[in-house]
Amino acid sequence: MVSILHGQFSRTDIHFRPPQLHMIISHHGRYEWGVPSRPKSLEAVALHSMDNLDAQVNRFKQLIGPVRENGKTWTQYDRMLGRMLYTGEEMGLSVEENGVVE
Repeated sequence: MVSILHGQFSRTDIHFRPPQLHMIISHHGRYEWGVPSRPKSLEAVALHSMDNLDAQVNRFKQLIGPVRENGKTWTQYDRMLGRMLYTGEEMGLSVEENGVVE
């Protein structure tokens, strides 16, 4: 359905109707990440930024968790991030998927 609706708009049209469609099709934010249109509204940029932050936080958690459990303070070099991550000490600030903060 999104692809059918997207075909009704040109890539340069900043007045997408409905605006939610533009937010959906542009939320990845970059052409090289497979998006047909970059964010062109405040709401679309905000959604892209939140989606990107969520992905980065999840990536950090995936890398840090197992290393921290083994008592190490640094992860191996991650090519996707282009750096190692400091795991530090868990300071009781973990957030669980069910929304409970320990």
